[in-house]
Amino acid sequence: MAKRADEDELIVVIKKGRLFVHHKRYSDNVPPVITNIENIYERVKADKDDPAVPLSDRFWDEYERLKSFTDTTKTRLTEQSLQQKAINMLKSLINNSELSSQTPYKDFLRILLEDILDYGTLPDYTLRRIANLDPNSIASILKEIERLRKTLGDDYLYREKDRLTELTKEIIIAIENRAK
Repeated sequence: MAKRADEDELIVVIKKGRLFVHHKRYSDNVPPVITNIENIYERVKADKDDPAVPLSDRFWDEYERLKSFTDTTKTRLTEQSLQQKAINMLKSLINNSELSSQTPYKDFLRILLEDILDYGTLPDYTLRRIANLDPNSIASILKEIERLRKTLGDDYLYREKDRLTELTKEIIIAIENRAK
């Protein structure tokens, strides 16, 4: 079933390791957008008294497209987001010539960057620790990187990748909004 809204659209939420939210307005001839749950919350919520309406003729075709859609451009992050600040800091540290002699640290920094960009397994607390590093103090950066290495382990991302490939359970929720 679907629900009434101000426009025809489909939202597919997929939970497999992490949460993926695909959003497609039927009126747009553009690829679906990968977004986050906060951005579409108002579009999916409904009151318990809202009457259900039948699915549109487009539902199953659009559902199959969204379910298998992969975005090659990645989700756009705002410059002020915690993730983006951590990404900027890591890129800056990787390109920092003073750290060039710290090869194990650079490898670990690349692993952290790959995680943020492709897997999203790091909690906000860790992202905040990275984003708040003082770029003017190499000693404090090295100390914090070493703490992160000890806490997470050098191979933490490989373990996470293995865990994610073993996940076979997938939860999919589709919400269709139909214009009045």
